[in-house]
Amino acid sequence: MGKDGLDKAREIRHAYRMVAPPCDSWQEVSLVTFTLRLTPLLRQQLYRRLQQAYASGSLRLVKRLHALLAIAVGMTVHNVAQMLGLGEQTVRDYRNSFLWRGVASLVYQRPPGRPAKLTKTQRQALASLIEAGPQAAGYASGCWSATMI
Repeated sequence: MGKDGLDKAREIRHAYRMVAPPCDSWQEVSLVTFTLRLTPLLRQQLYRRLQQAYASGSLRLVKRLHALLAIAVGMTVHNVAQMLGLGEQTVRDYRNSFLWRGVASLVYQRPPGRPAKLTKTQRQALASLIEAGPQAAGYASGCWSATMI
């Protein structure tokens, strides 16, 4: 490792410190923190979006908005992640995306890929048929196989 590599390693070591909590297990803590300050207008927009997310039943968006609002009031990424049942990196990704793209980061797009072959109604009918078992569907076997489904 050259001199540049050693300097880089020292920078990384200084960016993180090891802290020993009372239980004697080591935990890595970042010394880099971001304060997310929201204007009153932006805060109002986020609360409005939160109400819309609750109304539409979009749990992912509800958690994302709660994470942003919690960070804005000064909660740590660790505490927000625990409160919402998310990973810390997910909360950091939410924050970073919001810092880069603003309110536009709150719009979810359909995932890429081939569309489903079955409609929602067909999937529900298939699920109830599978739960009933193969004998209820007229098969002699007590277990499903891939060819039966």
